[in-house]
Amino acid sequence: MPRPLVTLFFPLLLAASVASASPLVVWVDPAGTVHARATDGDAEPVVLASDACVATPALATAPTAHLAIWTDCASHHAFGQIVASDGLPVGAPFEVSKESASSPHVAFDGEVFLCAWETAQTIRAARVSLAGLVLDPSSILLAAAPARHPALAASPNGGFLVAWESWEQWPGDIYASRIDASGSASPAIAIATEPGGDQSPSVAWEEGGFTVTWQKSASETWFSVSAMARVE
Repeated sequence: MPRPLVTLFFPLLLAASVASASPLVVWVDPAGTVHARATDGDAEPVVLASDACVATPALATAPTAHLAIWTDCASHHAFGQIVASDGLPVGAPFEVSKESASSPHVAFDGEVFLCAWETAQTIRAARVSLAGLVLDPSSILLAAAPARHPALAASPNGGFLVAWESWEQWPGDIYASRIDASGSASPAIAIATEPGGDQSPSVAWEEGGFTVTWQKSASETWFSVSAMARVE
């Protein structure tokens, strides 16, 4: 695969996805309770779970439902909940990861959800069906240690791109992997490996391809600028 073209620019773009169901807001309060509320009506917030880590949960939208995921602070595993378009939970929360999961992320490609997370400085992922069935119970290893901070986006044509920080070389590089709807992952794609630091990736689908953005610093300084690469 040809090396992606890298262009520096301001400001940093954040990963985004197009929602097709009614908008939903999900949050965790200071007590660790996960709440959800549909934003297109007068529905009251509902409780999805308790004992969650107080951090921003992740949310992806399908045509008729949503998948919210978060880290459970008792087990440190990632848990998910299917939420209908009216903001009401469908079934009970379910375990997405069998191992600890820091800052899980999720996207929907028109067929399945994909969740990605960091555990023990590796990057792993699992597909989840619209019915809330975890299709990869043993998870998919995308990057061996030391790696952290995954980010992902879905293609409307099917499949995903997951990017992460690799710390095999100081002070950090950016790699990515494609995952198709069947759960098959490509070899790691080198996005940014030049001298200097490359951290904090985000991924978005834009104009027929994936855009990976990250913070880039020179080898002699931590002052960073935003950088971008296209992965077609």
